Amino acid sequence: MILYTVAGFLFVLTIVVFFHELGHFLVARWCGVAIRTFSIGFGPEIMGFNDRYGTRWRLSWIPLGGYVKFIDDDNPASAGHKSLEHLSPEEREQSFQGKSLATRAAVVAAGPLANFVLAIVIFTAIFTVFGERITPNQHKMVRDFVLLDNTYCSGILSADGHQWADTAFATDYMEKSFAGFPRSYPDGMEDDDVDALAYSPAGFIWDNALAHGKSLRVYGEFAITDTAWRDPANKKKLTFLDYYQDFTQTNGAIAISSRPAIESLRPVLNTNTVGWHMDIPDVFRAAQFIKELREFEARGDFPNLVIICLPNDHTSGTSAGSPHGGCRSSARRSGTRWRA
Repeated sequence: MILYTVAGFLFVLTIVVFFHELGHFLVARWCGVAIRTFSIGFGPEIMGFNDRYGTRWRLSWIPLGGYVKFIDDDNPASAGHKSLEHLSPEEREQSFQGKSLATRAAVVAAGPLANFVLAIVIFTAIFTVFGERITPNQHKMVRDFVLLDNTYCSGILSADGHQWADTAFATDYMEKSFAGFPRSYPDGMEDDDVDALAYSPAGFIWDNALAHGKSLRVYGEFAITDTAWRDPANKKKLTFLDYYQDFTQTNGAIAISSRPAIESLRPVLNTNTVGWHMDIPDVFRAAQFIKELREFEARGDFPNLVIICLPNDHTSGTSAGSPHGGCRSSARRSGTRWRA
């Protein structure tokens, strides 16, 4: 796990550093600054080549950064410069020091700007990989709501996101677990995710509600999913289609339940629904809530606080055997009838 984390970190760092230094390089060359070396990494060279301008492009052994070395730099960090007196008139004209303040500022700013452009390109690619046919709900939300209208997000991912959502706090342990998560991934949705070190010492929002005498019902949040075929002889691995058809056709062939990851949830958790389990469709979760909603309406005792976990907004992309927005249109073309 740690090896994968380190390898992933170095891979991402290499890409970020390459584009950062490429920004410095392109603007410097465009402005007529002579460049001796373009290096990814520090230390001894692994491999490299010289381009037609005399710049040495190299890959080095220590993959913790990179640099562009100008003709008047004393070292890769550009921490010092050679005296222009030791340069020929032609070299002085091509030196970084010999350029105007505006030119030097442009060269320096080009690195961070290149990273900014890279981020725009990456996020644009991410958000346009799946078109509206595949992600109709997300596109409708964008059209119907103002950008970031009444949206709050302090978490980076689900491990700390659940902590912020349920306790408005992330512990020091939680923050320092990124991104290797050596002890647990504490989103509270599986047995291995239960980790008291990640929880606020002040407790969760439901603890505060109960302490103040408020009524509460929780659907799926910090709930561990248990599912199985009701027929013990059936050893087939459950898939999304199994869950979907069992729900839509009301077969009752699959037992679905949950149990609390936090003991204080036990008296208020609806154990007939689940939280994190991407093969179980959200229509099943919604049905369990709507069933109790009708009971609340009939009795006139809707809870003061209701927490519902609907994880299918993660989507499954186009993974084999997983649902996506194009399924319905594909089914129509093939003549299959779908109902939800």
